[in-house]
Amino acid sequence: MNQESPAALQDTLLYIEFGERRNSVIVEQPLSLLERQEFHNIATRHHGSVIESISRRMVISFRRADQTLACARDLRSNVQMIRTRSGERMGLYCRMLLLPAPPGVRDTSVWAEMALKLSLHLNNAPINGITAIEPFIKLLQYPPLPTPRVLPSINGSRISLFLLAYEDSGGGNHADTHEGMTRGASPLAGAGVGLFADLKLRIGDQMRVVHPPECPITVGRSKACGLVLQGDSVSRMHGRIEFDNEKFYYMDESRNGTYVLTHDGTEVKVTSERILLVGDGVISPGMPVMKQTGQVIRFNCNPIRLDFGGGSDITKPR
Repeated sequence: MNQESPAALQDTLLYIEFGERRNSVIVEQPLSLLERQEFHNIATRHHGSVIESISRRMVISFRRADQTLACARDLRSNVQMIRTRSGERMGLYCRMLLLPAPPGVRDTSVWAEMALKLSLHLNNAPINGITAIEPFIKLLQYPPLPTPRVLPSINGSRISLFLLAYEDSGGGNHADTHEGMTRGASPLAGAGVGLFADLKLRIGDQMRVVHPPECPITVGRSKACGLVLQGDSVSRMHGRIEFDNEKFYYMDESRNGTYVLTHDGTEVKVTSERILLVGDGVISPGMPVMKQTGQVIRFNCNPIRLDFGGGSDITKPR
């Protein structure tokens, strides 16, 4: 009898994030309860266990990497089927990340949190793409076909993603990238001099480039805000984007505060204070990212030069 190696039986995770636009409007809850149940049923058929499920994302665990990849392909096919049921749903999309569960840890909430943190590396993944980190690929019983293609790493990261599958046509723009979860938000203003080009913001699949003369830009639930967010935790006037002394900041002006998940996995809460925006990051109004069911702001702000008083450049031009 053939016995599988312990590596082949290592727990693996599937992180899937959903988004949708209908009539040029971002949909706050992309999946209905019935559609989520369809995804749960598919996961069950592949011997998966759903450990987190909201309308915008799911995390599913498996005992084998091959089950994870097979389920990911079926889930993506189901997204395509939902789109074809009605012309109004053609704006539905997903992105997936496959990874090993942390060895020696059996707490599924820790697994879900790790998957969310690593999803920041989906920055360069195409819409409806299935990606994996290299340790997951090594757990597969057979090499996947077509040969995985390495994606460009996010700035400053040593983790590479490999694209296992994507839509060849009709499924979105390959150049459209995932709202990378977080890399490099630095708390509050500090000493030193920075020089930034511009600030790229993304809400759902809607991108906006902010130039210094446009600031300040208000953020909140009110239609009078420059950036309008949907969600129960968002105040009518939650905060604002500022540009001061050659740097971009987010200033919180709410009672519930704002959460920012940093590049090292630490979530910073700011209340009536401002935070420096550097690199790729996510701003979650009023609620931690793991509990957020409304919209978040994902940003990219890469400095040309960043010197904190020592005379040496910490961040150099890309």
